[in-house]
Amino acid sequence: VTRRREMSTAELSNALDTLNAMTFPRRDVTQSDCEKMIVVLIRIVPDDSEMLGSKLCSFINTLCVKMHIVLSHRGIDSVLKYLLKFGSRTSVFAADALKALSSLLIENGDRCSEHAETIAARLQRFADTSSVNLDAKHAAMLALANLCAKSGTALRECGKSKAMMDI
Repeated sequence: VTRRREMSTAELSNALDTLNAMTFPRRDVTQSDCEKMIVVLIRIVPDDSEMLGSKLCSFINTLCVKMHIVLSHRGIDSVLKYLLKFGSRTSVFAADALKALSSLLIENGDRCSEHAETIAARLQRFADTSSVNLDAKHAAMLALANLCAKSGTALRECGKSKAMMDI
């Protein structure tokens, strides 16, 4: 029986550092490879580690910007769930998740219509003028702009919601 060994925090941190140091785009890395890496990393990065979460968000952001990844619906659901959860924290690392969300929406926003209202409601918190974290506020505004630019019809419908009216 083969036992699967879990990575230590240090090993996971080193792996994320290595991934973040790689130059993209790469011919030997496909869109499918990118999605698989992200989904696996989301599963193994502990929820309580903001440092590892920040590194993962940076990696997601890099792949979205450099590889222009288009995710499957399952991939979108996993990544959105992670980024919205991580981005809803009030820590300085929230900006990392919101930057990754903004980049994700560039290529995948048109396929996130069923999540548009939830995304907008989460972004509202950071777009508020009284927000102290300016990096998070800026990233939230970019994410909202990308959501608006890519979601079109879905946002017209959710634009009638309180979340969108308050932004």
